[in-house]
Amino acid sequence: MFSQRLLWMLLYILTQKNILVNCNKMEQNGLREDEVLDQLVSRASEDTTFDSGLIFNTECCDPHPLAVSAYNMFMDRNMMKEQNPSVNQMEIEVIQMLSELFYAPDSSGLNGYVASGGTEANIVAFWAASRKNPGKRKILTPRHAHYSKDKIEMLLGLEAVEVPVSRDFRLDPSDVEKLVDNDTLGIFATAGTSRLGVIDPIPDLARIADKHGLHLHVDAAYGGYIIPFLDKEKYGLPDIGFEAGAHSITLDPHKFGLCPLGAGIILFSDSSYIDSIAYQADFPKIENRTLQGSRSGGPVAATWAMLKHLGIEGYERLAESLMERRDYLVQNLKDVDGIGLITEPKLSALGITYRDDDNETLLLHNYMKREGFKITPDMNPNSLRVIMHHHITKGHIDNLVQNLKEAAKSLGAYVPNSVSKVPYPIGKSLSA
Repeated sequence: MFSQRLLWMLLYILTQKNILVNCNKMEQNGLREDEVLDQLVSRASEDTTFDSGLIFNTECCDPHPLAVSAYNMFMDRNMMKEQNPSVNQMEIEVIQMLSELFYAPDSSGLNGYVASGGTEANIVAFWAASRKNPGKRKILTPRHAHYSKDKIEMLLGLEAVEVPVSRDFRLDPSDVEKLVDNDTLGIFATAGTSRLGVIDPIPDLARIADKHGLHLHVDAAYGGYIIPFLDKEKYGLPDIGFEAGAHSITLDPHKFGLCPLGAGIILFSDSSYIDSIAYQADFPKIENRTLQGSRSGGPVAATWAMLKHLGIEGYERLAESLMERRDYLVQNLKDVDGIGLITEPKLSALGITYRDDDNETLLLHNYMKREGFKITPDMNPNSLRVIMHHHITKGHIDNLVQNLKEAAKSLGAYVPNSVSKVPYPIGKSLSA
């Protein structure tokens, strides 16, 4: 296993374009504004844009124009300053709206805040949990949990104990309970992993947490703006919120909430958690209930604006459209020779394999990269991660599939293995 992963990593590194970074010195006299803007335009031209139809590797969104306007209008407002009551009131309303959406026992108070993103929110969740349960230091994390679990270890001095998952990334709750001991603080569950959109069995984990007095955190940075707006019975989705037994929830408006980057949410089931991290500063004389100090009002205003503008029905339409295009992609991938999926897609992320082979999968990635597509090769598991997002149209999907077909022809004839290793074979040769 180690040598296979090492080979995968070395092959990936060797395919990357060498980028030489010059060490620039600060200008002595400064440049004119138009000169700086010209340089910025030049730098921006190097980037692939959302409307190109080539970006299939990001959970983050092309923000809605209204969200951008709201962000720009309030970006200079400091959430710490008393002269900016507007953004502080908007934050209260954002937390109340989202707390109600996720069935918080009491959605009338300020049981969370607008953070910089999911990483901060995940850290704060276990910071508050450890403050309420001092002395306990183990958190049980499925292998596919977000990498912020490593930062939680480093920053909070906690220990992330890895829980094994099946080959198609299913989590067995009994494997979690086997690892519970007197030093266990909580469980780090995920409602839509960044890699594959996998949803942990939150209600089952909640029962374990309740039985052993553990903190249950649900990282819904990926799925939090999708799952609540879908028909759970139609898509086979579990409850993921406070009604399922969560004590804290992470959301990312800058993913599927159509907000600019820098907008995350931490929600708690009650105010005792946020109270546990409150800090009384001596200068200025303020009480801080966040990990950050100064915070821009931009992300708060953008999140508030989109919740008000789209409402429940707007986000329902977006979520349903997202799943329709995901299914459209899966259906069309059946016409691509040798394509398989790592796991059955639950949300909008797909883990694609090619010819049952890690090296062949990397060759497919290299071909698509030369054609300009942004698709992330993943080493855990070895696959190509394709994310369906709001900026992707059916025309973009058709172009992706056509290029995958051409790649399959270019890479030569496929001779299928006698026994497929891919849990969900969907391509023509794999399903033959």
